[in-house]
Amino acid sequence: LTERLNVKDISISAKHYHERKEIAIKKMESVIYFATAKHKCRSEILLNYFGEKDVYRCGVCDVCMERNKLELSDVEFSSVSDQVKKIVQAEKLPITQIINKIGGVRDDKTIKVIQWLMENDKLISNEENLLEWRK
Repeated sequence: LTERLNVKDISISAKHYHERKEIAIKKMESVIYFATAKHKCRSEILLNYFGEKDVYRCGVCDVCMERNKLELSDVEFSSVSDQVKKIVQAEKLPITQIINKIGGVRDDKTIKVIQWLMENDKLISNEENLLEWRK
């Protein structure tokens, strides 16, 4: 006959318990980020989670499909998005001034990217109608 192990007979050190708890919290936060992300390709998120470094947008997940509607290449979108982020992190500005500061892309494409960033909560408009980057 085998003897059953009683839960009361198992002990775990406080240090080990806290380490396991931190790991579990990080895993849970990763799952929540994956489920709620609106601005990053789901395949990129998964591949990054498992340690992949050279990842690209899949083009077929819900996030990518929304971005595909903009009719912008990844290079154009990234260029404008990076410029907008840099500009509004330096100072809060109205949309017209931001558009005037973006180079290398037509204004209509810049407007599409800014609109997408606002709809996906990366850019917010404050009470003075100045745009700022959501942290």
